[in-house]
Amino acid sequence: MRLKGLRRIAACAVMCWVGVVSAATVNVSSSSNRVSVGQVVTLTFAVSGLHQGGVGSLAGFDLDLQYDNSLLSFQSFGFLDAATGANALDLPEVGSLGFFGDAAAAGGIVDAFGLSGNSAAVLDAQQPDGFDFLTLSFVALQASSGTALAIDLADPLLTFSDANGRPITMDFGSARALLIIDPQGGGGENTVPEPGAPALALAALAGAGWARRRSGRQRRAALALSLALAAPLASQAQTKADTPAQPTPIDVRVVEVAGTRAKVRAEDGREFWVSVGPALTPDKVGQRLRGEAVPKGDVIKVNAPTFSAT
Repeated sequence: MRLKGLRRIAACAVMCWVGVVSAATVNVSSSSNRVSVGQVVTLTFAVSGLHQGGVGSLAGFDLDLQYDNSLLSFQSFGFLDAATGANALDLPEVGSLGFFGDAAAAGGIVDAFGLSGNSAAVLDAQQPDGFDFLTLSFVALQASSGTALAIDLADPLLTFSDANGRPITMDFGSARALLIIDPQGGGGENTVPEPGAPALALAALAGAGWARRRSGRQRRAALALSLALAAPLASQAQTKADTPAQPTPIDVRVVEVAGTRAKVRAEDGREFWVSVGPALTPDKVGQRLRGEAVPKGDVIKVNAPTFSAT
């Protein structure tokens, strides 16, 4: 697979250790255990038990997920934690090398990895004890009475590393998800939207146009923007088109700041995190933020931001 070379490089970068730290726990959960053909299921990979019992923070991971590609089609991935809307391996830090991660599918295997560019001091001090570190979404292709999506525990490159480059021995509370796929129209949830549906939702909220999404990183980032600014589409598939996402004007209220990120609230009450650029000061909380929201990687970036009291 195309990521194997990158995986080995990343593994070499984080696997120069002495000793092995204690265990944390990884759990795989599914947005639904039953869908219909043409609908979407999203797997969430969560870690817990960090920063206790000799376990430090999570700085890198590398895993393969096995699935039946005659029944399911891999659609998208992300690295955001549902509770915070942020990537816990990409914390605000001056001089950080940034986050490096990707996922690709071939032959019924999704090869996914992530590597933090944060320092050990920042990860150990600021990273939560537990969080979602990966999401993978699939569209159902054919009916099935039962199919499994499972982490390949025999993968020699299966890796979880702490902030000092030492491997974390993981317990797996759940390493797989079971899914029933009904024939089309069987009543499952998470129907794939028709092209243009996210555009209508976004236009209603932000008062701006929304270009249809294309494959690759722009498509994934555009989905993140749609999730935050439009309807709760977390389990919906991305439409495939050839035009990139366009900047979307936003007018929101700041409710929390953390480094260069701000948690904001839209007029309809939905809250989400955005990246503004320069470090934000506490006095920005409560102010009105206006700007042009654009997808960038797995975050929402606000260009030309302005703050005002009203």
